[in-house]
This record gives sequence, C-alpha cells and structure tokens, in this order.
Amino acid sequence: MSNFDTDDYLEQLDRYFRAANYLCGAMSYLDHNVLLNRPLVADDVKVKPLGHFGTIPGQNLIYTHINRLINKYQQQVLVLQGPGHGGAVALANAYLNDDLVKINADLDQSLTGLETLCQQFAVPFGFSSHPEPAVPGAIHPGGELGYVLAHAFGAVIGHQQLLTVAIIGDGEAETGPLQASWQANTMLGEKDGKVLPIVTLNGLTMENTSWLAHKDNAQLKAYFQSLGYQPLIVHGKTANQQLHRDLAAAMDQAMALFKKAQWPVIILQTPKGMTGPEDTIGTLASHRLPIVAPKQHPSELEQLTTWLNSYHPADLFDAQARPKDMTAVIPEANYHVSDNRYTNRVGLAPKVHDALAKTALQLKHPGQKKVSNLEKLNQYLAQIAAQNPKPDQLLVLSPDEAASNDVALKDHLLDQVLSEHLDEGLLEGFLQTGGSGVFVSYEGFLPIVSSMVSQHLKWLTQGTRHAWRKDINALNLIGTSTLWEQNSNGLTHQNPELLNTLAAKNPELVRLYLPVDVNTTLVTFNDMIKTHQKVNYLITPKHPVRQWFTLKEAQLLKQKGLDIVDWASDTAEKPDIIFAAAGCKPFEEVLAATTILKQELPKLNIRVINILDLLRLQHPTINPRGLTEAGYNKLFTKQQPIIFNFHGYPLTLQGLLLNRQNQPAFINGYREEGSVTTPFDLRVQNSIDRFTLVKQALIAMHRLDTRQGRNLFKQMTNQLIAHNDYVASHQTDLPEIDDWQLPILQSKEK
Repeated sequence: MSNFDTDDYLEQLDRYFRAANYLCGAMSYLDHNVLLNRPLVADDVKVKPLGHFGTIPGQNLIYTHINRLINKYQQQVLVLQGPGHGGAVALANAYLNDDLVKINADLDQSLTGLETLCQQFAVPFGFSSHPEPAVPGAIHPGGELGYVLAHAFGAVIGHQQLLTVAIIGDGEAETGPLQASWQANTMLGEKDGKVLPIVTLNGLTMENTSWLAHKDNAQLKAYFQSLGYQPLIVHGKTANQQLHRDLAAAMDQAMALFKKAQWPVIILQTPKGMTGPEDTIGTLASHRLPIVAPKQHPSELEQLTTWLNSYHPADLFDAQARPKDMTAVIPEANYHVSDNRYTNRVGLAPKVHDALAKTALQLKHPGQKKVSNLEKLNQYLAQIAAQNPKPDQLLVLSPDEAASNDVALKDHLLDQVLSEHLDEGLLEGFLQTGGSGVFVSYEGFLPIVSSMVSQHLKWLTQGTRHAWRKDINALNLIGTSTLWEQNSNGLTHQNPELLNTLAAKNPELVRLYLPVDVNTTLVTFNDMIKTHQKVNYLITPKHPVRQWFTLKEAQLLKQKGLDIVDWASDTAEKPDIIFAAAGCKPFEEVLAATTILKQELPKLNIRVINILDLLRLQHPTINPRGLTEAGYNKLFTKQQPIIFNFHGYPLTLQGLLLNRQNQPAFINGYREEGSVTTPFDLRVQNSIDRFTLVKQALIAMHRLDTRQGRNLFKQMTNQLIAHNDYVASHQTDLPEIDDWQLPILQSKEK
C-alpha cells in the first residue's frame, strides 16, 4: 500500500492499536482462555494481576503510528519508553511483529504462544511490567523516571540514519534530568540522527494532576518553543479515526520539520486509561489496573469480560492467535522497532594500538617528577581518537569542565551543558547503540548520577541473563578534582560517595580503580576502554602529582590489582608494621611516614602495599575476583599490625575487608573534616597525614613502652602543633611538607 492516509489504512492502524491494547489487558489478567473463546471463569484469571494500564493506550497509539512512519519513510526507528510500567506495550508490539519467537521459540504467534506470553507477564521469573533487557527492541529501562530523552539523544550520536522516538510521560516531564535533556538538541551535528520527543499528556500522575496539564495550548506552545522545539499538539478524547488522522498528520509534520533542520515535539493529549472500562477513563483509578480483583469477585470478573470483549479479539486474531488484516501496518523485516540493526548492537572495543606506549611516562626515580595524570591521559585519548575517527565509535563527555580536567579533544567531545545527568544519559544511550566512551567529571559531583549508574547496573545484571543480548561497552567514569584537592573549594566539593555506592554493588560488574600516578592511570584506562558489560570507575587527581611507578611496574600492579611496593619495603617475611594505601594522596603520606620511621627507627622492618584495583580486597566468597585467603595472608600476614590509608570513607574499606583474618589496627580516610584550608591540613584534619600515621604505627607496634617510641610519638605531636600554628599564621603549608621528596636511597638504589 503506497497511500498511508486512506480510510482503509487508518482502519488497519486502528485494528493494530486495538490488538495491542487487548494483548496488554490479557497479559495483565489472564492465564488461560486468552482469546475469550468461552466465557471467563475465575480459574482463567491470574492469582495476582499486575501492571499499569493508565499509560498503555497512549503508548500503544504511538507505537502504532511509528509503524506507519517506518513504512512511509523507510525509516530506522528506536523507541524509548519513559513512562513507568510500560513493559506490556513493548511485549505486545513485539508479539504483533512476531519478534518474540526470535528470543524464545515458545512465544510464537500461536494460541499456545500467546498463552505462554500471558502466563509469563508480571509473575515471578517472568517479564517485568517495565521495559527491560528481556524485551527485544528495548534499550531503556522504564523504572526510574527522568532519563529517557538523554538516552534517546545519546543513541543517535554518530547514527545519521537513525530516528529515536522518546515517549515522555507528563509525570516524567516534571523531573530535573528531563528538563536538562531538552538542551541536547543543540549538541548534535550533521553526522548524528534525530530524536522525536512525544509527550503523552494524559493529565495525571500517580496521585495528582500533572504540571503540564495546567497549561492551555497557547502556553504549551510557548513553553516548548522556548526550549527550541516546534510543538505539534494532537488532542483526542476517544480512540476514533479522527485521532488516528491527526496523529498521522503530526508525524508527517515532524518528518518535514527535520528536513528543515528544526526539532519537533508532539504533545499527545488523550485521557489516561483511554479504551479501558468507561468509569475509569481519565481518572486516577486507571493508573494501575482498572479492575482490581476479578478472581475473587464475580461482579469484577463480569466487568473484565465486558471490557476485554470491547476490543473484539475474534476480529483481531484468528483461531491460532495470529493477527488478522494488519499486514500493511507491520513493517518489513529489519525495520521493526523490536528488531532492527540498532536494537541489539554489540559494543565494538575501540582501537588503542600503541597509545599506551606513546603516552607512558619515563621514570628514573620514584617521586622525583611532578606531572598531571590527566594531561597525559588526554594525550592517550587523542591517540585513540585518531584511531577511531567515526562519530559512532568514541565519545568523551565532561559537564563544562573539560578544560579544567585537561580534556582538550577537538572531536569526540561533548561539554556544552553543565548537567551531570545529561552527560551520563548521553553516554548510556551511546553505549546501547554500540559506541564506547568515558564520562569525566569532578569526583564531588559524580554522586549526582549515582542513581543513574545504579539503574544501568540493573540493566547489565538483567542483560547478562539473556544469551541473545549482545554485550555493550563498559560505562567508564573518571572522577577528577578529587576530595584531597578541595582545600580551596571546601566541604561542598569533597564527596567520595560514588565510590562508596559502587563498592556495595555486584562486584562482577563493577571495577573501582585508585591509580596514584600517570602510568597506573594509563594502564588502567587502557584496560577499561576495552571492557564490556561493566561499570568502571577511576579516580585520579587533576593537579600535577609525584610519579612513582614505571610502565612495567604499573602493568604488573594492574595485573595483580594490589602488591608490595618493593622499593619502599623491607624484605622481611614478617614485617614489624604494614602500611597499605589506596589512592594518590594516601599513598604519598604512607611513603612520607615510612621515611620518618626509617630515619628514627632504622632497624624497623616496614612493608608498603599499594592497592590499585580496590575490589580485589574483597573475600572470594563475596567477590570471585577477590584475593584468595592465602594470597591475602601472604601480603598482609596473619597477625602483623596493619595501618590502612584510604581515599574514601573508612567504613567503605572496612566493609571490603569483611571475612579477612588480619584486620587493620587503624583505617584512615575521609571523615567529612576540613573546609577551606591548606592541602596538607585537609589530610591532617582527616587523619591520613604522615605524622598521624607514625603515631598510629607506634601504638600498633606497642612501641610507646620504650623511650625511643615515646620520644618519637611526642615529636609527631609537636609536628602537628607546629603545622597548625604555621598554617594559622602563614595560610600555607610548612616548607618541609611542600618540598618533601622520597629519598633516592629508599627507592630503587636501596
């Protein structure tokens, strides 16, 4: 059929629309008799019907007309469902497209297949009521609201031929991340695809009237025009042919606007729960299921029968549950929204040939150079950007902080909008359509997207359970301008919370890295950018720091995850004291503390351990990658005292050491102390400084019962007093702190 506006074609659209609505109702309520071939009885109905019907008709209407758009324009389309609990919509349309059978032979277009689908919806071990990885065509989870538009824009970056339709519920439209996402249209270029936002303005959220519903059409137009979009308003109180005609015209107008380099938005005004039981349409009662307990109440069972029969399933499906008279609506193969070349893309790792070798730092003695880790990382990114020139291969995002973070790429960089939510959402959408990339932001502000990252992890967790789902590239996060650099900005910028959050997640999907210099940063990122189905989080300072490890040493440390620092340690099998450090500044303070101890107590046997891959500390019963019990005891011994200097919250580290035999005598880390002060004073106030470490070592080794130990303890106390007095009077750190270097004799020449 070449004419997509005839009455006959619109009638087929309506048949498809009614079939999708019927399937959603059947999935929510029925276990048997799924085509109503006989009167419903209580045994046909689920023990506990679940789902949300209020959002379903509006979304099914959109899906129906997306099929028309695909057929008319031969357009590749992805659909992202923003409104919560729209999973039945995606499943119904996948069934009508006969795409469910591609992932499960039991879900074919047959009476048995349809019954199986109904029995698997919203039940234990079955399909969720949200869009999820189990549903073909889904790339966006429909649970937590606010991210659909950012994901939609990210999905089209570098995909010039792709159109994503972002269905936005009027409740979701009220969220902060969604508000920021409207600006993404200014960030896309000629090599990118298009995004069509459709706001399903049914007027009601879960318990209230939505904010947009209070606006008349003139106000709605003005509002969306102010956001840079051309609003197309479609209004209909009932599902009739005029509504189909109006929405079809709006879709055509949207495609015409794209050709004029303008951005359309469709506002679809229909009652909540349209096509449901008459007394619930447009009311809050339609939000979830309009009929609550038909299995228990005969009157409700009768209502359910009347309602489902109103769709006339016998006219929509043949006796084998195959769709009737809808062939002109269903797109040809490889154009289905539930199965096209963008719906299930494998993440191709970017090329990184020689990038590490060309950017690694040459080092003669530990601690003798100060270099910016991020400056060298930017050189690495420039190397791989040149090897991956296509816009769909590599993406670097930074929220208005690229220059501050020494990220100076000309291409592959998006940094125009100061919204962590938007950057995170763009990267997630980009990954879902095959790309790779990294989101660079201040460590203190990355917790803003903590919930988004958690939702992404839930998606990865579910995705790994379905063999047909292809692996996507890792979500790579880099936290810079770390909390230990926030002596000038103060408490507001000191926040290691994302590290704490991710440490509690599935350790098979999460990697937490705390490199201390250029080479440990580079070898870590070189691995991160090639991984799949992971969330990788790397924390590294943005200011120049002392450099400790050669490239070879860094590669060995990355391979092991944690290890003894030979040039900073004595060789005794049972050292007198063990210092463990995770993080740049904590490691430097450990080295400074060991210098003091060796000067004052030269016969002391000291071991220094550096932890790069933080989750390797976990016990193998918790994390399969965790260091074995024997491996842990070899490094940390079974009973020698340990002092741990940690980048984040002490309780985070304490949790990671659960079930380990030899627990630290002291765990030092960030304790929410120190606002505007000096760099070293920030460490002092949080007890990760060298003087405090020496005092703790003396306590842990029971050296306070010796004169030498007591004298050294008092000396460290006096040093802290002197530090405090100097900072108060000079507003800077003591020269011996600023100018400190690791003695060469303690290093490789030792």
